[in-house]
Amino acid sequence: MSEKSRRWTNGIDWTMCGILASIYLVWRIGTVGDWTLECWVLLLICLIGVRKDQADVEWMKFLAAGVPFLGVLRQSPVP
Repeated sequence: MSEKSRRWTNGIDWTMCGILASIYLVWRIGTVGDWTLECWVLLLICLIGVRKDQADVEWMKFLAAGVPFLGVLRQSPVP
């Protein structure tokens, strides 16, 4: 990698990029899912103070429990 591109990648705030990507994905899911105003307000209320309660989770622990759980949710019937 050239020095110029190395400086460019080191200067990027990757946490902010992840936050922006998450905001975009939630917005797209909400617009495609045709969420009502009440759904957006409920999401906003749930997210208030989430930084204060946040605990770091190792990715391997999350994947070990989260991926099988997603499979169970996908197979459950939706009313």
